[in-house]
Amino acid sequence: MFIYIVTQERALSIFSEKGIETLHILIVDEIQNIERVANEGEDRANILFDVLKDVKNDLKVNKIVLSGPRLKNIANVGFEIFGETSDELTSEAPPVLSLTYSISEHKKQYFLKQYSPILKQPLYLKIENSKKIYGLGGSMYNEKFNNYLHSIISKLNDSINIIFSPTTTQARKSAKAFYSYLKQHQSKNKSIDQKLYELSKYIKESVHTSYDLSDYIVEGVAYHTGKTPSHIRKCIEIASSEGIIKNLFCTTTLMQGVNLPANNIVIRNPNLFTKKKNMPVRLTAYEFANLRGRAGRLLIDFIGRSIVLDESSFTCIDEDQKQQTLFKDDYKEIHVGYGDTYSENKEFIDYALESKERIEDNPSKYILTYIRYILFIYKDNGIKRLQDVGIIIAPSLLKKILNDISKIDVSAKLCLKNRYWDPLDLAYLQSIYGSEIQSLPKSVWDVSLCEKILNCLKIMRQKFPY
Repeated sequence: MFIYIVTQERALSIFSEKGIETLHILIVDEIQNIERVANEGEDRANILFDVLKDVKNDLKVNKIVLSGPRLKNIANVGFEIFGETSDELTSEAPPVLSLTYSISEHKKQYFLKQYSPILKQPLYLKIENSKKIYGLGGSMYNEKFNNYLHSIISKLNDSINIIFSPTTTQARKSAKAFYSYLKQHQSKNKSIDQKLYELSKYIKESVHTSYDLSDYIVEGVAYHTGKTPSHIRKCIEIASSEGIIKNLFCTTTLMQGVNLPANNIVIRNPNLFTKKKNMPVRLTAYEFANLRGRAGRLLIDFIGRSIVLDESSFTCIDEDQKQQTLFKDDYKEIHVGYGDTYSENKEFIDYALESKERIEDNPSKYILTYIRYILFIYKDNGIKRLQDVGIIIAPSLLKKILNDISKIDVSAKLCLKNRYWDPLDLAYLQSIYGSEIQSLPKSVWDVSLCEKILNCLKIMRQKFPY
């Protein structure tokens, strides 16, 4: 028996590479992430959905388990993906008691509130010493706010703390600021943890001697973002789970299935920006509930604490909503498929398909690529696959598209290896590289290796800027 533990990206290739035809059981965790299917830029959701559809069409699976937090209709999600009825099991009881503490301001007085699922109303205390509190209602991270943040974190020095940051840049800046704070306030004779020293050394050797994270690590401080090198992220996750790293500054990677349980989650506000824009992005109530669920380690902690530094930023737009639901465990329904996106952009997509145009960059680019790929690889059988994901194209247009696609001068093997490239783009790319440059280097000792690779990159930049 073989057990595969893979990401959705790896799953795409492993099923074909290994020639797998049968699975005894398939377990898909964090299924709620599939909701972003067909959204521009949400490649991982698209890949997960495509993997599951491939499983449905090409593999025999004895049992499938889908799991995700706080979903109202997870059985329906199973039906939408696999077309089979499902049994649904839910649990209302969390593995640890979730408590949320918040700082609020009323008539120039500050209060510490405690929200609990076992209390109808929050408990509260007036804060007598409020000199450090700063930045309520704001989004900028300046020195005064950092002093406020650091004063909170420093009181949690015996705990493992995750500090939520709105952006990757801010996560790095906040980690640097707290590292500087520790260097100023701690004893000069403090001993260095040997494991942290070894981890810092490894980061310098594997990334760069001047990589800032290697300095912060020595003080038990780190950041974890989508831009952090993957092997370093894995090291940080292990070190955090073992309690070696005490203060970790994270972005939304926290909510993407990363295993980073902590004693405390510290968050300023639900903003995903530091400077206000025309369309400010914020965590939803559901996403914040998932974030708070990271506080408290299963089978280790009885209580998980979330600390909100600015309660006013979470105030609901609906003023009639009762105060005690401010930090509720929100649930939601999710639906999957490309039907809505295709319907919204039907006129443009149908025109592009009929005219055989290469579309360089457009919100509908992914759907165009998906349709062409499915019909190119599966021919007439692709029609049913498109219908299965909600894409219903007029029969007359389908006939023309199938005829045009059959004339695209690119191999099916190349398309299979480059699933998320439009077959039209692949054919164009192949013609460019075939006519404009010499063959790629066959060895790292090739005399012209750098020149040839640089030329390839220049062509890619010029012809495929998107």
